[in-house]
Amino acid sequence: MPVYEGFGIGVERAAVVLDIGSAYTKCGFSGEASPRFIIPSKSENLITKKTVDIWSVGPSDVADALLDFIYHIYFRLLSITPRERRVVVCESLVCPHYFRQALANVLFKHFEAPSMLYLPTQQLPLYSLGVQTALVVDVGHSETSIIPFVEGIPLLGSWQSVAMGAQTVHRRVNEMVMEMCSLTHTAGGTTTSPLTLKGGLSSAILEDITVRTCFVRGPPSSEEASESTAVQVPASVDYPLDEDKTVIIHGRVRSDAADVWFTDDIEGSCLPRAVLDAIAKAPVDCRRLLAENLVIVGGTSQLPGFRYRFVKELGVWVKKECFSSQLSVSCFKLHENTVPANVMAWVGASVYSATGVLKERSLSRDTFQEKGKLPDWTSCDPELSSADALSWQKKRSVYTLPTSVQPKST
Repeated sequence: MPVYEGFGIGVERAAVVLDIGSAYTKCGFSGEASPRFIIPSKSENLITKKTVDIWSVGPSDVADALLDFIYHIYFRLLSITPRERRVVVCESLVCPHYFRQALANVLFKHFEAPSMLYLPTQQLPLYSLGVQTALVVDVGHSETSIIPFVEGIPLLGSWQSVAMGAQTVHRRVNEMVMEMCSLTHTAGGTTTSPLTLKGGLSSAILEDITVRTCFVRGPPSSEEASESTAVQVPASVDYPLDEDKTVIIHGRVRSDAADVWFTDDIEGSCLPRAVLDAIAKAPVDCRRLLAENLVIVGGTSQLPGFRYRFVKELGVWVKKECFSSQLSVSCFKLHENTVPANVMAWVGASVYSATGVLKERSLSRDTFQEKGKLPDWTSCDPELSSADALSWQKKRSVYTLPTSVQPKST
C-alpha cells in the first residue's frame, strides 16, 4: 500500500484481499507482492477469550466466529476503515454455501464494505504465472484437489480430490514418533523408548516437527523395491519439547512420513493416480498440454524433495497397465513458482484485483441488501430477472484473464 495512498480526490483505495484457508488465513492489499499477515484460521471471542476454528463451527455459530475474526483482521492487523475498501475473497469451488453467505453478511451488514468479489482459489495461481492452461494441484491442509484449466475454463468433469493433506502427514508423524522415537530427560539423564506421552503430541508440535525435520525422499530404486539391498536411513535429530525433555526424531520418521502421498490408501487412491485420472478425463487434444503445464501449490508442497518425487512417480505410474492404454504421455513438466507455493492463490487475487476490473465484477452492498442472498456461481437465481441474470453472469465470469494479465505472444 503506497505511503501517500488516498491523498488525492476520488482515489480508489487498494482492496482488501483475504484467503481464508482451512489452516491459515492470508490477508493484505491488492497490488502487493505478498500478504501483510499470515495467521491461523481461528477466531477468539472478544468477551470470553475462547478460541475456535472458524471452519469447525456449525452454520448457526459461523457468523459470530467470522465477526470476531474479521474484526481482528481489520482493526488489529491492517488498521483500516472497512467502509472505505472493497473486499476480494479467495474461495474454493466447493466452499459451503452457508459459510460464504455468512461471510457476506458479516462484511456487508456489520463492517459496511462497499463491495466484495469471490474468486476461485484453484485458478488464482494461474494469474501469478500469467498462463491460462494448466493442471493445478492444490495440496491443502485436509485434502488435495486436482483440477485442469484450459484457456481459463475449468474442466469440472476432470476434477479429482484425494483425502490426503498436511493433516495426514501430521498423523503419520505422530504414529511413527510414538513407535520409533525416544524421549530424553536432560535433568536426570534418563531415556524413555518408545516415547510415551498421554494423548500424543499437539498439532502445533507435529506441524513444527514436519516443517523442521521431514523431507520427501526419492522414489525407491529397483534394488530397494526388491529388498535386495539395505535402505540407507537418514541421521536422527534432536527436537526439544521443553527445557527438560528432548525427543530424538528417528531418521525413518524424517524420510518416510511423507510417503503417504505416493502409496495407495485403503480406497486405492494416491496423488499420482489422481493426477493421471484428471488428465485421462480431459479432452484428448488437451492431455499433453496439461501434462506439460503442472502447477503445484499449497504449503505442504514446499517440503524438500516433494516436486522431484512427484514428477518421478508420475513417470512410473503412467507406464502401468491402468494408464498405458489411456494416455500416450511420457513427459511431465512443472512450472517454477514465482512466489512461495503457500501464497500463490493470494498473489493471484492481488494481481487480478489490481487490473481495473474489480469495480465492474464486484457485488455491491446495495445489490446484496436488495436481493438478500448471495447467488452461487454454479446456478442462476430464479428470482432474478433476465437482465440481472446477465449482469450476474458477467460479474461471475472470472475464468478469463483480463487483458492486462494475459501473457504477451512471442
